[in-house]
Amino acid sequence: VCFSNRVDPFATSNIRDSLKLIELSSARGVRLQFQTRGAHPRHRALLEGVIATLPYRAVWYVTIEVWDEHVRQKISPAAPSIPSRLSLIERLVAAGHTVVAGVNPVVSDWLPEADVEALMRALACRGVHGVWAERLHFSRRQVGRMTAREKTTLGDGVITRAQQRVIDPEEWVALDSVRQAALDMGLEIFSVGQPNRSD
Repeated sequence: VCFSNRVDPFATSNIRDSLKLIELSSARGVRLQFQTRGAHPRHRALLEGVIATLPYRAVWYVTIEVWDEHVRQKISPAAPSIPSRLSLIERLVAAGHTVVAGVNPVVSDWLPEADVEALMRALACRGVHGVWAERLHFSRRQVGRMTAREKTTLGDGVITRAQQRVIDPEEWVALDSVRQAALDMGLEIFSVGQPNRSD
């Protein structure tokens, strides 16, 4: 069971319920695959407990959509820092779990080409198995539900490009640079409609 691609199971608002769900699923032999950005400092011990006591090796998808911490603070101010996510990856790999980094979404404004190689190198040297890379996409409905603050944070250019049905050339170059840098580092690369084989 994928837990979860809609909400982060280890976010402050979800972690207590997540711990119960993990306990119940483990007791019933149901294996989970986790998608997360990690836990906030006050909840890291709870996440560490999950890593230490999970009765199986799992696949962990850890989102790292930016390399620059200042950009992360702007677009995801409440999310765990990039260094804490890299540390989480190290702990997961050391515990025998498989880690896929979610460089998702790839947005050229957030992850300029100059940062891509540094990010891929950091992921590869920490034992990441592969990288899941996708472009940002918004439907009109999603944009209509955004608050004024969310729209300001993202910016009109990012929102406009994310609403296009056909990928913007600038975003295609950014996505392709992530894919190529991952492959150059010996990492698997995953994406919808990917042009390459993967395991």
